[in-house]
Amino acid sequence: MAGDEDSPTADDRRIERLESEVAELRDRVDHQYEIIAVLAAAVNSEALPEMSCPDCTDGTLTTNSGLTWERVECTDCDFSEYL
Repeated sequence: MAGDEDSPTADDRRIERLESEVAELRDRVDHQYEIIAVLAAAVNSEALPEMSCPDCTDGTLTTNSGLTWERVECTDCDFSEYL
């Protein structure tokens, strides 16, 4: 039974799964903070050209607007968020 101590238990597997989920959630929250920063910068159009796209990190951000809407778009990828 000495080998049983080294094998992962159901609790160990559950802990690993939960730690993985927490890491994914942290990444998602960080990404959402980046999007919020972009949207806040879009209000001040002078700050927007200095920011990189939160999705591809290379694209230029521009604004596009209509009569009742405005959105931030990346020139290099599909990133688009309405303000």
